[in-house]
Amino acid sequence: MLRDNSARNAGGGINNNGTVTVRNSSAYGNSGSSGGGIFNYVGNAATVSRSSVHDNTATTTYGGGGLTNYNGTLTVSESAVYGNAAPYGGGIRNDADGTTRLTRTWVADNTAGVQGGGLYVSSGTVTLEGSRVERNTANGGPGSGGGIYLADGSVDLLRSVVRDNTPDNCAPAGAVPGCVG
Repeated sequence: MLRDNSARNAGGGINNNGTVTVRNSSAYGNSGSSGGGIFNYVGNAATVSRSSVHDNTATTTYGGGGLTNYNGTLTVSESAVYGNAAPYGGGIRNDADGTTRLTRTWVADNTAGVQGGGLYVSSGTVTLEGSRVERNTANGGPGSGGGIYLADGSVDLLRSVVRDNTPDNCAPAGAVPGCVG
């Protein structure tokens, strides 16, 4: 369990500069400038399995309240990412051409001050398989991607659901194939 930690820089709970696996655990109540719960750095691999990442906070525009993947590889499976907050990417932020894959994962009730309540993708590739992005909020007004905001890169939804996010499910409109509303 990673609980109630803080960092001036990235990775309030974990700042990964190698290979890390979080299994059957929780990361909560952590804060950092980016990746309040877990920050995965350039060229490294982070795996989160059967775990929860919740109630973490990122304080800067680099965001990623729960998880930030900065040009690394992030794999999240059978997990929950909820109740996190950041300016961009309340739940998860994928940045600098990182690769993120969510499998049977729930991303819900996260809040972004500006864009990407559930997920913010500034670049790189994000794949959701059998996952749900629900009830997330972005406070940047219409088009701010309550569920998913795609600035650049790609998001693939494979048997996944994006619904009941505020003010919209995905933004910009039409950027994420298969995402409606």
